Amino acid sequence: MRHRLLALDLDGTLLAEGGHLDDDGRRAVEVARSAGLRVVLCTGRRFRMAEPVARELDLDGAIVVNNGVVVKDLGSGRTLHRNTLRWSECAALVPLLADVGAPMVYVDAWPSEIDILIDRRHRAHEFQREYLDRNGAHTGRVDDLASAVPDEIVMMSLMADDEALGALRRRALARVGDGVRTNLLINSNFRGHILEFLSARASKWTGLLQVARDAGISPDEIAAVGDDTNDIDMLRGANLGIAMGNATAEVRSCADQVVAPNTRGGLGEAVQRILDAE
Repeated sequence: MRHRLLALDLDGTLLAEGGHLDDDGRRAVEVARSAGLRVVLCTGRRFRMAEPVARELDLDGAIVVNNGVVVKDLGSGRTLHRNTLRWSECAALVPLLADVGAPMVYVDAWPSEIDILIDRRHRAHEFQREYLDRNGAHTGRVDDLASAVPDEIVMMSLMADDEALGALRRRALARVGDGVRTNLLINSNFRGHILEFLSARASKWTGLLQVARDAGISPDEIAAVGDDTNDIDMLRGANLGIAMGNATAEVRSCADQVVAPNTRGGLGEAVQRILDAE
């Protein structure tokens, strides 16, 4: 089976340490595209933070952002598909999250200047404050989330240390059950971890499938590369799922193949293996 689509995670996969695109990543994408692969970025980042990477790579078409909740057109920023979460499904979690930090509520309002809403009455964990110091320009601080957020949201998240978020995740799941999907992720470019709450219908794989269907591409024609637990569904669903050498043990165990870490040319190796499998 000849692969036609290559799905690439960003942080920890395509991007180097610090979250920037280096020559190795750029070269790997160029090789893939020259061989006829359609490259689709699939990331936990919001569109505003992912689009510049796609622009550096001169990619067009669709991009999967917010861990698959939203699929956007790179040229216009228009939302093509989304699996949002109703505020009523997660509002009860706010008091639990506020015990650890300030919940961040993501909205799909591009090209509005606001991507994230935070209740100013809640104090953020120091790890989240560090993130917002660098990436908080498009954050709106409100007096009351319940009266400020729209009926449908992209997701809710919190940044803190792994131990606190692990305990919080268990308490939250006891309250909402499996009606809401959770991701507990390494915060690749900052200290600590990220706990996300999103629609049970959303994942990178569901978003990627929408892109593939729109392009007339079957799952058997998809190869995917990733490194964290939010990539697992994508690696399992693809015809060939490759984990980076720096991936978590759980991700490596779910992949068809494992390559070198992204800091040691792993993405170039992954692309070559995909081409060799043709």
